[in-house]
Amino acid sequence: MDPCDSSDNCYSFRAVKKLHFISPDNLKGREEFENFPKMRHQMRSKHLRIRAARNWFNIAGFFTYPMYVINQILYAEKLGLIGDKPPFVYMPESHHYFDSCVDGGTPGEEFYTQWFEPISDVKFNEVKEDDVWEFSQLTIESLHHHKDVVHSYPYKLHGERLKTDTGTQNWINCMRERTYDVFKKYIDVKPSVLKETTDMFESNFGSKPVIGIHMRGTDKWINSKVEPLKYVDEIEIFIEKNPDGKIFLATDDPKFLVATKEKFPDLVAMDAMRQTGNVFFDDKVDKDRKTKDVLVDSLMLSFCSTLIKSWSSVSEFSVYFRMKHRKNKNPMTVVDLQLTEQGQKLQETEMCATERTMQYILNRPQKHMGKQQNIWSGRKNEHYSLDTEAKLKANVDLDKGEMDTKTGCRIATPRIRSMTELQSILKTRACSRTCTAFRSLRQGGNPHANMTGSKTIVVVVGHYQGQLQWTELQPVCYVVMDTREKKRMAFLNTTDKKSVSSNKGNVSSSFLRFFVQAYHFLPDNVITAHGDRLIQYSGDLVNTLRHINPDSYGYASLNAIYFHMIDLDDYCGLKGFYDTFITNKNIYPPFPRDFMGVSLSCCGEFLVSKERILARPLIEYQKLYNFSSGSLDWGEHSPTDIESEPNLPVLVQNKTTPLPDRCPKKRPHEMDNFGRGKAIELFWPVLFGEPWSEPREDPKQLCGSNSTVCPQDWPNIQNPEMRVISAVIPSGVDNPMGAFWGPALKWQEETTNQESHLLGQNFLITTPTSLSKLAGAEEEIIISPNTANNNKNHRAIKGYDDHTNDVMGDERIMWMANHMANRTINEPEYINILLYNDDPCGIDFYGLRVEPFLKFDGCGTPVRLYSSRHRSLIQNMDIVIVSRVRSEQREDFNTPNTHLKKKGQLWMSCSIDNGETYERIPNTELKKRFKIDKIISPSVHADMYVSFYSQFYVGAESIRTQLRGIKPLPYSQKFKKIAIMDAACFGSEFTYRNSYIEQLFRSKKLEGKIASMGPCWHNEEPRLPWVDGGVGNRSMAFYIKKLANIRPYMFTLCHESVDMDEWVTEKVFHALSVGSIPIYRGSKSIKAFVPCEHCVIDTRDFKTINDLATHINEIINNRELFHSYHTWRSEPYDKSIFPLFENKVRKKSIDTAICRIASKAPATEFRKTANNYCEAGCLEEVYKLQRLSAHG
Repeated sequence: MDPCDSSDNCYSFRAVKKLHFISPDNLKGREEFENFPKMRHQMRSKHLRIRAARNWFNIAGFFTYPMYVINQILYAEKLGLIGDKPPFVYMPESHHYFDSCVDGGTPGEEFYTQWFEPISDVKFNEVKEDDVWEFSQLTIESLHHHKDVVHSYPYKLHGERLKTDTGTQNWINCMRERTYDVFKKYIDVKPSVLKETTDMFESNFGSKPVIGIHMRGTDKWINSKVEPLKYVDEIEIFIEKNPDGKIFLATDDPKFLVATKEKFPDLVAMDAMRQTGNVFFDDKVDKDRKTKDVLVDSLMLSFCSTLIKSWSSVSEFSVYFRMKHRKNKNPMTVVDLQLTEQGQKLQETEMCATERTMQYILNRPQKHMGKQQNIWSGRKNEHYSLDTEAKLKANVDLDKGEMDTKTGCRIATPRIRSMTELQSILKTRACSRTCTAFRSLRQGGNPHANMTGSKTIVVVVGHYQGQLQWTELQPVCYVVMDTREKKRMAFLNTTDKKSVSSNKGNVSSSFLRFFVQAYHFLPDNVITAHGDRLIQYSGDLVNTLRHINPDSYGYASLNAIYFHMIDLDDYCGLKGFYDTFITNKNIYPPFPRDFMGVSLSCCGEFLVSKERILARPLIEYQKLYNFSSGSLDWGEHSPTDIESEPNLPVLVQNKTTPLPDRCPKKRPHEMDNFGRGKAIELFWPVLFGEPWSEPREDPKQLCGSNSTVCPQDWPNIQNPEMRVISAVIPSGVDNPMGAFWGPALKWQEETTNQESHLLGQNFLITTPTSLSKLAGAEEEIIISPNTANNNKNHRAIKGYDDHTNDVMGDERIMWMANHMANRTINEPEYINILLYNDDPCGIDFYGLRVEPFLKFDGCGTPVRLYSSRHRSLIQNMDIVIVSRVRSEQREDFNTPNTHLKKKGQLWMSCSIDNGETYERIPNTELKKRFKIDKIISPSVHADMYVSFYSQFYVGAESIRTQLRGIKPLPYSQKFKKIAIMDAACFGSEFTYRNSYIEQLFRSKKLEGKIASMGPCWHNEEPRLPWVDGGVGNRSMAFYIKKLANIRPYMFTLCHESVDMDEWVTEKVFHALSVGSIPIYRGSKSIKAFVPCEHCVIDTRDFKTINDLATHINEIINNRELFHSYHTWRSEPYDKSIFPLFENKVRKKSIDTAICRIASKAPATEFRKTANNYCEAGCLEEVYKLQRLSAHG
């Protein structure tokens, strides 16, 4: 079953301070919740159901799952949320350690209780959904990094260690102290696993003292690996003190095992699955065995008398197990090899009492014997280093360059240590594509089909202070451009300090220096990389390099950042660099005249071909190196220098639209180190032959069938430095720092030098959310020149077909919108939906007008809705929605040409008409004529049913309360009248409604008790101005004003235009939402369509108008009878009592339409199928869009 924040069948507890944000202090305390005592009382009457973080299944190690249990219980107990009903664990989803029943497991299983004892007697399949609560998924993610819970080692966010995770002895003591009570009460492994491990330990070691060693190797990256040499002193100290002692080694790295066993041949290690890469990511192996291996290793370590460990959950949980299972044993001595050194600036504020944990754990600092003995060869004064590789004896020995006899390829990935060695190795097979593919296969990769042949490929690593161990795990020959002076000079075979690259320009100087030095003997492909394996805007470099297609592009970024347009400041910095420094401009495309013309992938990690590098002269790289490193002579070029440069052909051309140059005149030498580096990073694509508007790379082309390892598959990362001046932000702009509004607002300010007057108009962007402002906004009425002669009262739709309409906005803003739409349409992780008419269902989709697309994240897969302005992109869309109303008014303009429909594309027609009020083309004919695949409407005959119910009428609170959120005006303040707000009464099609209303006006008993505020039967002025612009032209203000106008009235007439069994429009929901008793005439099933009992006056219950009038007067004169129509508001919503409302009206409302439509788009290798429902958090996202939109 889905988590509560997806299913809406149980209570999802969201405790984060900020949405979509993780930090060590992003959880609320008791005082920060509204009405916390009441909320706590309700939650204590239910079971806490503990779930895993769904977004992390691909990266979560085994012990992450019991850590979820520990931390959720800790936080729940801290807030006092666990009452008499005990918590239980439910983790049924598939991941690297478990296959759910969907994937071939046994029905009824869940992962946690396969290996751990249940934390209570509660069985997850015996508890009703309404009797549980869960932490929301975002809360679980935030909780995992929070400073007040348990971390088994110092965690990182965005590549940086959390400041609160100091990693000192006191810090780790606090973690163990926090764990103590929860572990003791709730956490225990299965008795069968514990017994098996105990027997194994006793059979191998008996009662002898044992030192447990945990070496975490393979692809460890959150914290650095600990070299095996650092364990040697501790092992030898232990053996000296305990001559009969034994050694137990737990490691995931076969190289560590072989190397350590060579020095200590009597050590014991379990027969566990190990791979040079990481067996954790290999889902082809036996998952049960993989899980058991890691659990048994941790338990075995917990039985040892001494434990030598690094930062890892495996060894840290062995400490927890020790406190749990070895209560009567002597304390275990624990040596943490990666503790933070004393004297560093720390943020520790907590000192923990350790009396309880010290019963079982004796912490000791690392000791050194003063020996520097190499454990692999026995020779003294040789230091082992993973960085040098030369001392490894586990299947590889680079000193000998061990070869595979079958392929003739080096088994270990060669590191090239000098320019001389680069020239030599490129003449061999070592760096060929064939040998690169050979090493990729050995490392568990799936090399691309093009990774074959004799062409060479080399990775250039710009190294400042990152961890380089990852370079061993990838298959491509590599060069390290080290910024440390001696290492740089050795690599470049020079004693001239000036000739080596410095750590300048965001390591761009390192890469440029390589191009300068190796210009005449380049490999066929060069890949650039930073020193760390994983940085915040890049994918996992090891996986990327194991699968990359070297022939995919002449140039391709390997970063996840893509700028649809750059910030104005960045544009000006780049322009200053280009104008002043780039002297041979004829070899580059013309520089864009505005910052929207720069669309490209950033930053300093990329793939480039030899041909692209050599397309620029050597002097260009020399000058760029001087610029990036800040040399004194950069940028000073005489006319003779310029004239002597070769006049190379321009690789690409692009046209730009001239706009005012608003950049301050700034010479590049005024840039600091960061500014120079940023200019180079934005210039890389153009330097290597791409246009300034570079399309985003196709991950399938870049990485083939294994495209999920490409950074382009990550959610698109926007410019993290986008900023705008607050003074120009118009009210209603939802995200002024977003990819569109950030540049748009700044551009508007810079190019017009005035306040964003146009952006502040209601109809242009978004309606201000203030009710008073909405109520005061006048709707515009536009007469379309195309139809004015035929019908003077016709009001044109706001959108594509009315170019005089101000809703289209300033021409420059719309140019920007077009620019962005064209640059983003081919990003494969999105489902693209074109609203061919801006009112595809006879209503507007959240005021989609100026932004190039509306991005919606509530459906599980990101969705983009493009407005009618972008009809030219129709063949790039997954789904096209056409307004049925518009298609029958002007076929030539309002429907797409059927020959434009591409294979696999879905075309849908949508309307909220009932099919009787107005004559419509039959569905079968509509589908045939316009190639429509599906019909969306409130009709029972539709392919996709949508109801008129919307949470917008009552606010976000109604997501859970279903029309119970707004308190009605008291009886004494009510106008004792029937409100009528009707604008459609002219024409024979409204006879059904008109004749009945006229009878009401003729009733003596209702004389003076009817207030008609619309243009029909108008006898009373509305409190707020109210003008009906017609279907497709009704702004949100239209609906809000209507709600405000009817709220004071005791009754509201809700009369349908036709008598159809399942035709129930928004009118009844409007009245219920504001506390005005609906007098309803229409569907005979009305009582099943509403979420309440005794809340609607159905005219069918009265034989005559006179009987109805009598009942109305009784309510007017009887306070208790009036209140009886509102008692349902204080009763909780029970969906079992209202099945038709729940399943047809609410779940199939217009609010859920986006996800249900998007779900029709098939899954691809880049995205999953969207959810065909919208609940809880999804509905909250819908509500935000509705409140921000200009139209209804």
